[in-house]
Amino acid sequence: MAISTSDPTGQAFSSLAWEEDAFTMGPNHELDPDGDLVLILDPSTFRCRISVLEFLSEEAAQSQDVAEEPEIEEDDSDFHNPSSETALASEGAVLCEDVRIQVSSKHLSLASRVFKAMFKNNFSEGLNLYSRGRVEMPLPDDNPAALLIILHLVHGQIRKVPRKVGFWMLIEIAILVDKYELLESVEMMSDYWFQNLDAAVPVNFNNDVILWMCLSWVFKKRDVFEKVTRIAQIESKGLLETYQLPIPEYVLGKIFYCH
Repeated sequence: MAISTSDPTGQAFSSLAWEEDAFTMGPNHELDPDGDLVLILDPSTFRCRISVLEFLSEEAAQSQDVAEEPEIEEDDSDFHNPSSETALASEGAVLCEDVRIQVSSKHLSLASRVFKAMFKNNFSEGLNLYSRGRVEMPLPDDNPAALLIILHLVHGQIRKVPRKVGFWMLIEIAILVDKYELLESVEMMSDYWFQNLDAAVPVNFNNDVILWMCLSWVFKKRDVFEKVTRIAQIESKGLLETYQLPIPEYVLGKIFYCH
């Protein structure tokens, strides 16, 4: 049964509204008032990565224009045109100061083996947490808005999580889900997010295939993954470039040797 994207809380969560809020958000977020961990993030991280991803999608759009595939152009305008995230990222109004998110290390330890390992005594974060009862942890490579969405889910704050996110935001979420092994925390909500993106799945090989391969691998969307890897097997030439997106090397190897 398809999952509805309607909001049971009665609040409207459009992707545009969420992404505007995300990039004009204040620098301080208190998910747990008694939290013993403060995560410190750099909002400029988004602008660095999105430029690469947008380039991939623009190349894909150009190749689709040449191939004249009207099926794709019909439903995926948000995907091939600069989204609100990209527009905001290019403006000077984007938040420049660090984002600080106060959370519970216990919640993160239960949700993520990666964070649990960080909080052990043989890591500086674990030593400071044990000795002081509170620690600040810089995460300079992580997208603040994407991580905030995930952290709301980890802390059970479901009403603060959007039912729809833009394509680029979903890529950012996927990168962090893979990095910190947080699929279980976001898996149910990812069904809502994918529901809004199904029409954009490519039908011919281009750089969009790499982006969708990343999403379907991280979020375990088997049907989409089989579709895009099949396209890559038949139509790609040479070993695929992943642009540091979380796609295992052995998957790329299988695609290459199954040409």
